[in-house]
Amino acid sequence: MDADIIRLEEKIAYQDQTIAHLDEVVQDLNRKVAALTREMADIRAQATPIDSMSKQGEEKPPHYGGIGSETAK
Repeated sequence: MDADIIRLEEKIAYQDQTIAHLDEVVQDLNRKVAALTREMADIRAQATPIDSMSKQGEEKPPHYGGIGSETAK
């Protein structure tokens, strides 16, 4: 019976160690996800939406007319 109790105590100690390690891993991953979420929000704030780019780009670029076109003189 004492051997069974010792075995159970060893299992509990091992499980406690495993749980502590997994807790560290989860906390580390949570920090990384939070940092990536902030970084993504910053990138989205700095990015120009495609719709606004197309409205700004309605003006034809200088090379658009080409040689021999009506706009080239």
